[in-house]
Amino acid sequence: MIDRLPEEIWEKIGFNLAQEDKTSLCYVSKKVNDQVTPLLYRNIYLNERYYFPSDYDRTLGTHIWSVLYFTYNESNFERDMTMPVEAKTKFKQLVRSLSESPFKLCTLIKKIRCTWHLDQATLIDFLNLLNKYDKNLISFRSFIKGEISPYLWEHASTLQTLNITPPDMLPNPEAADKGYFKLSRNLVSKYDLNRIQNLTIHVNPLSFFKKSMDRLKIRSLCLNLRDDTLNAEPVSETVHYYDIFDKESLKELEMLSWYNESSTDLDIYSIWKLDEFFEFKNIEELSFLSLFKNEKYIQDCIRNFSKLQRLKIDFMFDATISRETLDMMSTNKCAKTLKYVDIKIEDFDVPLLFVENDEISNFKIQVTCKCDDCKVTLDEVVLRKYFPKPESFVIKDFHDIEQRNFIMQMFKLFTIIPYSEGFDQSPSIGFYSRPLCDFVKKVNSLIYGDLASDENISKYITESDIVRLYHMYIHSLRKSLDYFISRFKNLKFLVLNDLPTKVIQYDDFQRCNIPIFHYHNYKSNQVYELVNDESLFD
Repeated sequence: MIDRLPEEIWEKIGFNLAQEDKTSLCYVSKKVNDQVTPLLYRNIYLNERYYFPSDYDRTLGTHIWSVLYFTYNESNFERDMTMPVEAKTKFKQLVRSLSESPFKLCTLIKKIRCTWHLDQATLIDFLNLLNKYDKNLISFRSFIKGEISPYLWEHASTLQTLNITPPDMLPNPEAADKGYFKLSRNLVSKYDLNRIQNLTIHVNPLSFFKKSMDRLKIRSLCLNLRDDTLNAEPVSETVHYYDIFDKESLKELEMLSWYNESSTDLDIYSIWKLDEFFEFKNIEELSFLSLFKNEKYIQDCIRNFSKLQRLKIDFMFDATISRETLDMMSTNKCAKTLKYVDIKIEDFDVPLLFVENDEISNFKIQVTCKCDDCKVTLDEVVLRKYFPKPESFVIKDFHDIEQRNFIMQMFKLFTIIPYSEGFDQSPSIGFYSRPLCDFVKKVNSLIYGDLASDENISKYITESDIVRLYHMYIHSLRKSLDYFISRFKNLKFLVLNDLPTKVIQYDDFQRCNIPIFHYHNYKSNQVYELVNDESLFD
């Protein structure tokens, strides 16, 4: 029966299946394989770090993108600037599969997304295959090395994406010379700019493009703010962003800063004329990555972008958004349209674990949630394993904080949460995160040193303990979570202080937040069991 489903039905089925499920369907029959294989190859996400699926909903991300699927390997974890062996092997296997059936498989590929540190030789082999056999490619995004650009010229007339790469991976004023700009403009000249929907640019658009040209009717702009390309060419004060980009077309705006901590005295917002984007009233998706905090600018964005659906703010130094700005956002028009919010705030709740500085620094624990699970976790994990003695609360140096601050361990030191540009739309990748089995080894080694030297296994932290602590931490954020779901009625996803949650409708009257990762056995403390008059007499 499943063999007879028409193609349009498979399109809808595929959009609601995880990558593993689509792969399994390929083994049902040849007819099903013929229908599902195009769904697997259509959008490919090339990742050099392992895929970290959600245990709440495995379709998140991979219902759209197919990833290179390999598991975590501790031996490769510290090699931040190179591609792990497993990832390189998987990438080569993909290239081998394409080369064995190029007329069948290459033509299926329409969209590619990259992470930055892919093996370049394999990537070039991949692109050479696409150049020879694939005439359907419309999107190739997120690469940063300029050497890749010439391999996309074959598709320049059909691509809807344009990536103007930087002169060097890291800001380098000496590299932003006349030769670089000549090559970059030569690249752009090969594209049909009327077709471009997505532009990633590492130079100043106000100097790179001519005011006299037709406005670019792009939908998405990723503006990389770099000091090496800002003033490398003269900028006329008479040129504005709305002279370059069509105000009605732009709906997605991402600003990514490459300035470091030595530039905190610079007003990047003014230098880059970012106020001019307030003229673009149709912005629906807005992202700030690594910019220095400017709360006034965020407030002005909220006032001007009334159609906002997605907001991601990741300021430098983990700077938080104030309650004043949140209150303003909750009373603005965008409160009715926001579906995805990813920000950091100063919690409205009493902190679960904090440091009290007096004559002696001490850890303090305050458990405000009164549920049975939190009580048991406090007794069996926090007090029995992390703070078994009164002296465990005393902080002598930073090593004590690393040993006992289980919240810092989970989110900063050996994070158990992966990264995604948007957990509902992109695969979650374990750039710096660790699986629970590796995480508990690291934590136990911090607390107890040589694990093999002690037979008292019951004192060690377990994977179950970490999940219980994680759930306890979520419970401690109840006021903060309730604030968002009570004021933003259409909110579907909330990433609060790096904690990714899905907002669900619990019953006819109540909504609550469910963790996207380490979800199993989670019981919300945001909902109540509702009783009606008749049930009182059952």
